[in-house]
Amino acid sequence: MFNWYVKNKLGNSLCLAKWTNSTMHLGTGTNHSCHHPGPRLVPLEEIKKDPSALHNSEYKKGVRNQMLNGQRPKECDYCWRIEETEKYSDRVLMSKKKDSLPFYNEIVSSDTYDPTMLEISFSNVCNFKCAYCGPSYSSKWVEEIRSNGPYLTSNPYREISDVQIPDRDDNPYIEAFWNYLPTMYNKLQTLRITGGEPMLSKHTDKLLEYILNNPNKKLTLVINSNLGAPKNIIVKFVEKLKLLQKNVKRIEIATSGEAYGEKLEYIRDGLDYNVWYANCKYILASLPDARLNLMCAYNLFSITSYNDFLRDIILLKKEYKRVYVSFSYIRDPMFFHVSLAPKEWKHIIIESFKIIKDNFNNETSKRFEFVIQEFNKDCDLLLLNDCKTFLIEYDRRRNKNFLETFPEYAFIFI
Repeated sequence: MFNWYVKNKLGNSLCLAKWTNSTMHLGTGTNHSCHHPGPRLVPLEEIKKDPSALHNSEYKKGVRNQMLNGQRPKECDYCWRIEETEKYSDRVLMSKKKDSLPFYNEIVSSDTYDPTMLEISFSNVCNFKCAYCGPSYSSKWVEEIRSNGPYLTSNPYREISDVQIPDRDDNPYIEAFWNYLPTMYNKLQTLRITGGEPMLSKHTDKLLEYILNNPNKKLTLVINSNLGAPKNIIVKFVEKLKLLQKNVKRIEIATSGEAYGEKLEYIRDGLDYNVWYANCKYILASLPDARLNLMCAYNLFSITSYNDFLRDIILLKKEYKRVYVSFSYIRDPMFFHVSLAPKEWKHIIIESFKIIKDNFNNETSKRFEFVIQEFNKDCDLLLLNDCKTFLIEYDRRRNKNFLETFPEYAFIFI
């Protein structure tokens, strides 16, 4: 049935998520409908005229019209390339979801729509500076780049490319959000709060208060968190979630991890693995109906410890049941790409795949198949040299020692 739907309804160009999904980066005044196309600035004059331009910007309406006219927007090339291999792309997977598929008839008759899935970031304030992150999503990264400049790889890595409105200042995009929220709130089926680290933003608390005072029983509330904030802040946050959980359909806490122990600490600078794992347990024990989603940004440095990481997650899953895993592979920076690993390591990834198949659902294992496909690609020696350049400077700036943590990766420096 769904194959028929794709062929006869979505066709070669339509992605329902371009209407129903919205990610708003209010600290920079940008938006996009999924993580594949880069965020686009929403001009101030648009939100002053109509706060809903936070989602229904003139640019986005233009892209929607392209899709309705059978054209494939260039910004969506990630999905077009996947479909050329005759596999389902994210545009297909996202379009079939409950927050998109039921609204097909409304969508194809208009270039304007209120989101049913909203991801909101109030600022980039964060206590971590993960190696694959950057200034747009971490204030700690901003401090580093201002002090030391970008990393001098073949294309300078992590230049400051956007202007963040400081969290302490008046922000016209946040003002527009509070004006837009009442008109679209009841339509929302998923609300994801992200950052930076959302527990460190005063606006997150205000949004939770709004939900506390405005029940929406259709709503799945998702909080993206590194679970590394001070314990008193996490406790206060959890207590607020306990109060509002009756007002929503479900609460999910989404956190990230893709390696084990000190290897994850190296990649996700600021993280203490044992504290993070304990906080995962605390969330599950304190919120007995909530889900814990592990978002894995699988990369070159995940491979050799990932099976140990999976075993820790499986222990959580056996104890609390409500633990889920999702996968993406890192494309930015490309010098973290899994194809740079020695091909004789393939058996390690295959073992990971078997563990995933045996312990998680079919959709999860299918997502990991994309990781295997990427691993099989040829190694780019220029990227490998960029990786070496980055790691030497990363160690210098952050007082780390890559080869002590990852001795099996000495091939990078040969």
